[in-house]
Amino acid sequence: MSKDTMMRIKARELGFVAEDYYRDQVEQESNHDMPRVEVPFDKIDKEHFTFAYEPEIHGEIPFNGGVVCVSDWKGDFKRPEEKAEWGEQFAAIKRDNYFRIIPKNLQAFGIRPYSGADHVDPETTPNWPQNVALYLLSRNDISLVFLEGGAGTGKTLIALAGALERKKDFRQILITRPMVHLEDKDNMGFLPGDIREKMDPWLRPIWQNLSVLKEVDPQNRELIDKYLADKKIDIEPLDYIRGTTFIKSIMIIDEAQNLTPHQVKTIITRAGVGTKLVFTGDLDQIDRKRRLDRFSNGLAYAAGRMLNQEIVGHVKFHTSVRSELAKIGVDLL
Repeated sequence: MSKDTMMRIKARELGFVAEDYYRDQVEQESNHDMPRVEVPFDKIDKEHFTFAYEPEIHGEIPFNGGVVCVSDWKGDFKRPEEKAEWGEQFAAIKRDNYFRIIPKNLQAFGIRPYSGADHVDPETTPNWPQNVALYLLSRNDISLVFLEGGAGTGKTLIALAGALERKKDFRQILITRPMVHLEDKDNMGFLPGDIREKMDPWLRPIWQNLSVLKEVDPQNRELIDKYLADKKIDIEPLDYIRGTTFIKSIMIIDEAQNLTPHQVKTIITRAGVGTKLVFTGDLDQIDRKRRLDRFSNGLAYAAGRMLNQEIVGHVKFHTSVRSELAKIGVDLL
């Protein structure tokens, strides 16, 4: 019994019975797609902006699960009595026995839900998963958020924007990602320098996303530069995380599909009082394929095991907004 694919192949060639180790993996890939639900105008509480959860109508939806609402209510919090033509009007998340409607105009650090260059009007073609993600990131009562999606869907940018928007609520923004090479092959050898210099090639996507956020508003540039200088935004190497406790911090763990279940458990159990964790990853870009797959990687394992918890949210992104070329690559390759 082994998690090592090559070891199992060798064992079978030698005549042994070889099996995968199934304990640390999910039985099946969780479906976190946002279902569409119909919500008539008269079913909406326009004072609290909620509507009742009816399992026989809405189906099985986990705690903090997002839905796209087809309604004849416009979804305007300022003019709650205004009706609209039936269509996709707003998103909501399930709480206990009700849904809470999410404002359509949510933004974080100048970033709004974005559907790509061909669909720049959020009113006509909203990116509902990004809308739900921004809401989950803004909530004090949600301590763990999983953002899953393909290349260029905005996972890392949304996570960083959400963290920066709420910086005053936390002592520090911590960023980390596993130092795993493309397809787990090291063609470069050892890197010189201290910890920061060694991690820099892996953190380049983080710096690029911070550069994007700097360009949104001149104030953003000043704040980000100040936070970096004061180490309010800092890097946390995973190799030295054991034994630490993060108190009142927000921590972004990027490329979490390359983590093992044990590593993800170690990270989650480091969370102290007032800490929020955000895992981002793409199950189609697992580089440690000899030991991990879509069911046994840390992102899928933790998201599946912690489903339906009151303080946990999970969003799956679908729309690639990086470029038309990137979108075609995600869809066809």
